[in-house]
Amino acid sequence: MPPTSAGKTFISFYAMEKVLKADDDGVLVYVAPTTAIVNQIAAEIHGRFSKNYKHAGRSVWAIYTRDYRINNPTGCQILVTVPHMLQSMLLTPMHAGKNNSWSTRIKRIIFDEIHSIGQGKDGVIWEQLLLQAPCPVIALSATVGNPRELSDWLSLTEMANANELVTVQHHHRYSHLRSFVYVPPKVFCFSGLPALPGIYTPGLDGSNAFAFVHPVASLISREKGMPNDLSLEARDCLRLWQTMSRYATEKHSLPQSLHPETILPLLVKKIDVINWEAELREVLRQWMVDDSSPFDLVSRDLGSNLQHMVARDAMNTKHSCGKDCDHREVDTGSLFSTILPVLVDLHAKDALPCLVFNYDRIMCETLAHFTIDELCSKENAWKASKSSWQKKMADFDQYQKELEIARARAAKAPRKEPKKKKKRGEDEDDDEKVSKAERAREQANADVSVWAGFNPDAPIDGFHFADITKLAMSELAEMQSELRVCRVPEWIVHGLERGVGVHHSGMHRRYLQIVEILFRRGFLRVVLATGTLALGINMPCKTVVFAGDSMSLTALNFRQAAGRAGRRGFDLLGNVVFVGMQLAKVFRLLSSRLTDLTTQYPISTSLILRLAVLLHESNNSSFAVQTINSIFSRPHLYLGLPESGTTVRHHLRFSIEYLRRQLLLDTNGAPINFASFISPLSYTGNSVWAFHALLSKGYFHTLCKDIEINPERVLATLMLVLSHIFERQSCKRSDIEFIDDDIKRSSSVVFLPPLPEAAKDALSAHNAETLSVFKAHAKTYINQYLDDEDNKLPLTKYNIGSEVVLDIPASARGPPPVVRSAFVALSGHGDEFSTISELCDTVRSGVFLEEAIVPYLPIYREESDPPLNAYLLDFCKHGDIRTIEHANKIQASEIWSRLKGMLDLCRIRILYHDTNILQDFSTILHTIVSCLTDLTKSVPLFNTDNLGIQRERDSPKAERNEKAFVKQAETDTGKYTQDTSVYCTANAKNTNVNDDNEEDWHHNAMNDKDLLRVLRAFVKLRGEFEVKLRKIAD
Repeated sequence: MPPTSAGKTFISFYAMEKVLKADDDGVLVYVAPTTAIVNQIAAEIHGRFSKNYKHAGRSVWAIYTRDYRINNPTGCQILVTVPHMLQSMLLTPMHAGKNNSWSTRIKRIIFDEIHSIGQGKDGVIWEQLLLQAPCPVIALSATVGNPRELSDWLSLTEMANANELVTVQHHHRYSHLRSFVYVPPKVFCFSGLPALPGIYTPGLDGSNAFAFVHPVASLISREKGMPNDLSLEARDCLRLWQTMSRYATEKHSLPQSLHPETILPLLVKKIDVINWEAELREVLRQWMVDDSSPFDLVSRDLGSNLQHMVARDAMNTKHSCGKDCDHREVDTGSLFSTILPVLVDLHAKDALPCLVFNYDRIMCETLAHFTIDELCSKENAWKASKSSWQKKMADFDQYQKELEIARARAAKAPRKEPKKKKKRGEDEDDDEKVSKAERAREQANADVSVWAGFNPDAPIDGFHFADITKLAMSELAEMQSELRVCRVPEWIVHGLERGVGVHHSGMHRRYLQIVEILFRRGFLRVVLATGTLALGINMPCKTVVFAGDSMSLTALNFRQAAGRAGRRGFDLLGNVVFVGMQLAKVFRLLSSRLTDLTTQYPISTSLILRLAVLLHESNNSSFAVQTINSIFSRPHLYLGLPESGTTVRHHLRFSIEYLRRQLLLDTNGAPINFASFISPLSYTGNSVWAFHALLSKGYFHTLCKDIEINPERVLATLMLVLSHIFERQSCKRSDIEFIDDDIKRSSSVVFLPPLPEAAKDALSAHNAETLSVFKAHAKTYINQYLDDEDNKLPLTKYNIGSEVVLDIPASARGPPPVVRSAFVALSGHGDEFSTISELCDTVRSGVFLEEAIVPYLPIYREESDPPLNAYLLDFCKHGDIRTIEHANKIQASEIWSRLKGMLDLCRIRILYHDTNILQDFSTILHTIVSCLTDLTKSVPLFNTDNLGIQRERDSPKAERNEKAFVKQAETDTGKYTQDTSVYCTANAKNTNVNDDNEEDWHHNAMNDKDLLRVLRAFVKLRGEFEVKLRKIAD
């Protein structure tokens, strides 16, 4: 756990080298949280390692993500991937069936940015992987708030596999970070970038554009204390000592041993400053906890330069501002007005390259657009005012005319026949002799004109931030041509010439790769980004700028982003600049502690089903048994240490009971029926259980019976139901003014209509069954394991301090409650629960039962719930992104990130191309179609567990097979009898399918003919979705 820029990735390279040198079979897996890091690490591996293999199909490395892959992931020795894909591979039976299978050959797993385990969305996958890791692990992170707790838990999990975990912490950054607040000018006069200073001085001191923030000045709250990672460089220590000496009192004195002449040797080393800093911090910490100390005086003195900051008068770049100067006033409260001035000031201090962070995608693009436009307009104004440029253009025009004349003459001139070689002794004819003048003309034409490489449209020096010495213009032109083919907007492509790029997860993937390449090579010197460049990616720079405030700018995100500044091996210091941010927020970011990692319960019902598939289809392989034992025997970070085993086993027992009641497991624990849907759709969370309920209860079969008779009605209803299940999003506004002003004038519905009654009844029945199972789960756990009294308040979770036993009288309805909290029962409630949410919220203390882990989806109630957004339904209705953006109040980039999975399938390339497609509705549609296709044929067309990863390669084959199945539906269904269910067809070997079933309500209704109609409906729906996306791209 070193700080940022410490080079922790080099540890990974050492482990990779050991695996490569050991043999040709060992595998190392590098897990990264984002595809940007995956691409970067793979590029570094490609540049560092090479190896010759005896057999074809082997490679040193491979990339494996959900939207693309490079090389064969099971044929490489170093696999670079993301968490979901590694879990998918580890849970694939074909990788675990034999002793030398892929999963058994893994020697090391490297988890980069391990603090991602605390993310609310994907963190649970990280903990699941750490629990099921079949080998020793290497965990890397620079921002862990509770390293001791994480280390203790990892040590116990590794001990279960007879591995010893060693924790290495390094607290000191190689290059210090200096923080500054930008002071904008009142007037900005730009006529080209100023000349760079003759001698480079690290930092931004000495300029009235940047106000230095002393780290101690940010400690404005005594209660919060001092963060452990607060760092002081030598000059900060000196000023702190001077200020503390000035305000020291007899009671709160400063030891003489801290005097710099006493504590520091003649030849000062960094370790000497570190020791001095530690002792000063200790005295300062004592002053902080004592209200009578002069700590406040010290803090105010160190921040006195920040208390009365005022805007500078005028900023001019190359000349004095006169009457005819084309200047503009600067709105200090607008980022659009201050973005170019701050970049120019950084350039004047030679503090580029820089990363400008703003956590709003649209704002990033708009700031970049403003910067590029102003550079272009100022350049055009400069060209119009300079006679030297006009003369240069006149000379170029003359050259162009002469060149055209020469080309025209050359085209008209007759081609000369090749001369025959004269025999010896023969004289040459006079007309064949080449005169001196002709040779001179030929030589002149051979010379390259000074105008040949001149491009009048290229940015002029002083009006771009690019370092043109780092890249050949021909190479840049090739990249730009490629982006134009990908239909990236021209202003973004042109921005690369100006040295300005944009980076966020909604941009086209190829554009992001080019931005990363050009920035690392030093050509791009300004990149405006969201958090996509903050998380561990190697894009170091001299300066990091935080432009504007955001709810997403937390202590963790701040440290990650600020850590990009100060390139080890290049910069002695890194600069952090705050623009357009309140001083109080600046102080909070600098002085806040990293929050402790909090995780979720890692054992989900879908994971249990996937483990059953792994065990059954790998024929109880040793690897599958080891994986299951690892997950259920190791301690869990969420629940605590080994005492959580009882809770885990009890939850496992009732999850299996739920799966059996849903006819997904037979009496032997083997997966049956629609179990194949759960694995590829598990990333949708509890939505997959709602979809399974509708499918297994025959709702989709009944709905799709009229797909050929009335396809419009069927598809409209199907889309409405899917909009209720997948990718839910609540409306941000539902007031009367919004309805009158926006909705009534729009073609969008905006508010999602209620579920059809039949679908609502099916989901209600499923939720009632689930409630029954998990109520029994809580009751049996209480009866078996809880002997103590319920003494914890249900909402605050505070223990009551009294030993008085609550005497809850038995109500007329029955005995005192067992499951419900005694405190809630005081209001007359018993053990009857109407919803799963009520059960989880009011269960008595000592029972672990969280709503998130219960496999159900709450039904939207129109009366009480905030209305759900109908953006998916509206898109299928009119396909107009602008209307959805205006009426549904969803940003364009967010719409693309949710809908773009079908763009990959259609090979459409546009600007918004999010690499994170885990919550993508189009991918869900494709997955459903593929699973239904597999189910109707019994034999899978391709591995649906890795469906998302391989869809670009396999989808054409899958689509051809789907069409063949639909076309031959009548022929195929004639081979089956009407009373043969889908379950029996898809699982002919499972003769005990209905051993646990209380009713046979589904058997006569769901034969193969019905299921093929369901498949046909989803194929049609996916086709309509694809058509609308094509229209948008066109």
